[in-house]
Amino acid sequence: MANDDTKNLEKIIKEAIRPLKDMVEVVKHKIGRMESGKEAQSTSLYLMREQQSVMNEKLDKVVNKVDALSKDVEALKKDVKEVQENVDAARGDIESMHMDIIAIKETEGLFHSRNKREIDEIKTHLNLPLIPDTPAI
Repeated sequence: MANDDTKNLEKIIKEAIRPLKDMVEVVKHKIGRMESGKEAQSTSLYLMREQQSVMNEKLDKVVNKVDALSKDVEALKKDVKEVQENVDAARGDIESMHMDIIAIKETEGLFHSRNKREIDEIKTHLNLPLIPDTPAI
């Protein structure tokens, strides 16, 4: 009898424990899923941090290149300003030379006309034929 009572008691305990065991399995399964999700999120965060680090390095390189280009642009602006100042300074001299050339051409034209007239008078006086001016080529 004691053996039957023990078996009955074991059976009752097993039946009473069975729902608890099932609940423990469900909780264990849910905890496992939560841990898997947490690991996946942790891995995802790690990968995102790695990508952010790589992007920051690339952006730093771009910023350094932009800074260097900005310095080059500033240097070029100074050079252009210097060239512009030189052009402006030379402009007055060029205009003065241009006026001098115009005056020389006018004076040359006057001398040519006067010389031609004198030559024509001499030819006429000597009864030589007059040769008309030919335009310069």
